[in-house]
Amino acid sequence: MKALVRVAMATSFVVALAGCAQAPSDDAAAVTAPQVASPELVAAAKLQPCPESTLPAASPALPDLTLACLGGGPAVNLARLTGVPTVVNVWGSWCTPCRKELPALASVAKKAGAKVRFLGIDYEDDPDSALDFLAVSGAHYPSVRDDDGTLKTGLRIVGLPLTLFVRADGSVAYEWRAPITSEEQLRGLIRDHLGVSV
Repeated sequence: MKALVRVAMATSFVVALAGCAQAPSDDAAAVTAPQVASPELVAAAKLQPCPESTLPAASPALPDLTLACLGGGPAVNLARLTGVPTVVNVWGSWCTPCRKELPALASVAKKAGAKVRFLGIDYEDDPDSALDFLAVSGAHYPSVRDDDGTLKTGLRIVGLPLTLFVRADGSVAYEWRAPITSEEQLRGLIRDHLGVSV
């Protein structure tokens, strides 16, 4: 019996390890098929266009996945977010802590200007609900959509919010797996992990 348990545990371990390695595939850069968002809500949210993502990172730490823009602009390949230090915030309109932290993110994003890029990832959400919330919250930095939770494995998402601090070369400097509680806290995280004062 003990030998059987050991074999089962070893098999589980090998399967778990195999799941950690993502083999490159032809559809790695495919755009997640989005639900259709209301054009009126897209206009009301006044989101900045999504950034171009054409230059590959030297050693990408974000998944090689292209997500559709929630507002206007091109789809974004996360593994190609290079050139500017970037704060990536994974959020959803259904997530109460996400809703509470968004004003701090919006305010710091506005003050940061071109020094730090902000990108939201709207996760497992209804796009109309997300856009409606953004329209009333005043958060106008761009967001992309992960309608089906495609990033769950690649970013090890167990709960929201999740904020990633990405260096200009595309590598992840730090993962903050808790709500942002204030502008001061967020500015400190940006300074400590991206070396930029905002």
